[in-house]
Amino acid sequence: MSAPIMIQYGIKNFNQNYMKYAQSVDHNQLQGGRNVITSKCKPFRYPGEFKGKNVNGHYSPCGAIAWSLFNDTISLYKTPKNIICDGGAFDVDGNCLLESNKCAKNGIALHSQVRIRQNSPDKTSNPEPMWTNKGDMSSSDPYLQHGYYFGEPGHKIPSITDEDFIVWSNLAYLPDFFNNYRIVNTDLEAGDYYFNITEQYDVVSFSGQKYVRLISYNWLGEKQYILGILLLSIGCIFFLDSVVVLIFKHVIYK
Repeated sequence: MSAPIMIQYGIKNFNQNYMKYAQSVDHNQLQGGRNVITSKCKPFRYPGEFKGKNVNGHYSPCGAIAWSLFNDTISLYKTPKNIICDGGAFDVDGNCLLESNKCAKNGIALHSQVRIRQNSPDKTSNPEPMWTNKGDMSSSDPYLQHGYYFGEPGHKIPSITDEDFIVWSNLAYLPDFFNNYRIVNTDLEAGDYYFNITEQYDVVSFSGQKYVRLISYNWLGEKQYILGILLLSIGCIFFLDSVVVLIFKHVIYK
């Protein structure tokens, strides 16, 4: 396969188009707004709200979409142990933390959406603490210190500007979907490859399944055979309709 190559993760039986889930986000907050958090983010507006506890502060970003962000770590190797892409070796800004990595995180989301998210709020006029991915080491709360959701050790709050979160926020219309994960910037020659996956994302609770795949990628995006067939079919139908209209107009009714 020739570079660039996209690593994608797939999820089956996850209905992102469910109305309450799709609305569980504060778009004003995502664009840098600092007003009152929308009630649609309930029960992920404030720390402890989901568990029925009263904890000081509020989440940024709020909502179920942020809370349910896919967080498995996917790495690609060529046999025996030659690293091609360590998907976890990136910070939330997309900077690579591993010199031998041959992949990138920046570029998996649309540039227009990344630009909108650049005004991530780092503080608000609200005196209560803002729970974010960065955490707050001055706090005595261990979850707030490390940027975790309250009562969920290891479950990081997403960064509003993180391209992984931006990709996840583009909700799928169907229950089975694939999302961009990393871009491999080197050609993959013939040989044996394998994925090393650190599983953290639960799919058992909704009877789902997870997948990983590699696809050829270019500036037009991935290959969409179904979409191509559909467009060709529609074009043929319109062409035949035009021929029929011309026959009726210039032959039958002449």
